[in-house]
Amino acid sequence: MALTFWNFWSNKLFNWLATFTNTPYWKTKLAVFTVLYILFTSFPDYQALVKMDTGGQRLAARFEVIDWIGTHPFQNLPEHLLTGKVLSEGDQSHFKKRVFRPLIPVALHTVGLKAKHYVGIQFVVGILFVVLLIRFLSKHLSSTSSVLATFMFANLFVTKWTFFDFFYHDPLAYLLLLVIINFRNPLLIILGIVLGGFVDERAVIGSSAAVLWWFWQESNAQKVALSNVFSFKRYHATWATVVGILLFIVLRLYVMSFLGMRTDKSMLGFDANQYNSFPMGLTVTYECAWLLLIGAVVGMVAKKDWQYLLMFMFSALGVIAAGSLVLDFSRSYAYGFVLLLFAIVYLSKTETLTHFQNGLTFCAIGCFLFPTYYQIGSSLFWMPHFFPKIKVLLAFYHVI
Repeated sequence: MALTFWNFWSNKLFNWLATFTNTPYWKTKLAVFTVLYILFTSFPDYQALVKMDTGGQRLAARFEVIDWIGTHPFQNLPEHLLTGKVLSEGDQSHFKKRVFRPLIPVALHTVGLKAKHYVGIQFVVGILFVVLLIRFLSKHLSSTSSVLATFMFANLFVTKWTFFDFFYHDPLAYLLLLVIINFRNPLLIILGIVLGGFVDERAVIGSSAAVLWWFWQESNAQKVALSNVFSFKRYHATWATVVGILLFIVLRLYVMSFLGMRTDKSMLGFDANQYNSFPMGLTVTYECAWLLLIGAVVGMVAKKDWQYLLMFMFSALGVIAAGSLVLDFSRSYAYGFVLLLFAIVYLSKTETLTHFQNGLTFCAIGCFLFPTYYQIGSSLFWMPHFFPKIKVLLAFYHVI
């Protein structure tokens, strides 16, 4: 009975999606719908921003420090910049780490903008993320499957955070990760990884999944002899990703060594709180999409794709290990979203179309029903609502 019910409605859905994807500009329509859907469905608890605002003082203090970094890149923060401000211990620890992440502050300063202007730019970053996501999925999946996968991503943290964060700047790093798996140009890949690293170092850790992605693509999903891996001409995108990772590491070490900078290690570590909380962080970051990640692992084992499985696990463990050292689990684990994209495409090539689309539909519905959370420490917050955020920002600009 349940199977009959599922088959009836899933077939209706697939037929409707086939009709939709045959209409003109369907990708543009899908992008517009996705953006509006994210804004409409991210509710209702906006405590994360409302509580932090303190009449706009904390927001202003944050912007002030970001602007200082833009004018003094790769310099340790002076203590007087943080004292006397409405900044929490977490804020101060974060800013001391952010001196190694100056890309956005420096770019804003170069074109004559300030940190507060990035609030608007962030929405542009979010739209570009959705557009590139649809480009990637529609290139590697059937049209119907790409719509289902886009809807599933619209319910996940990585895509929603892109529209609501304006302080941590992870969305630009997420966008750069999408760039390096969308375009095979080696220079663009190297540049994307290095720039992403200077937005947040976890982008470099997440880019290890791009090594897997390009190796799988450039191997045509076939098993490859180890001696053939060193064919730079054939595996130019794969090796460009490796070069990008190594180049960032060298540049980062140069900055630390020759400029006498230090890495702030406060609020870093794997203590009892993190041990108890990181399983929930992983769960809420990928929700029902975990079934696709697990399915890809099972598929690689069944097909004995040991090379790809080893690279998959190496990248996944890197993301989990780095993300588990901090308190803001969700945005850290989200840097592994390229692995989810790989898993989706991998399953689409190894499963029958009907089984794959049914599984993808089930995961998309599950992600729709699962509320999107942001986890910091042992606390969970529903993703912030668009309208209260606008109210807080209008108050900051003294409009209301």
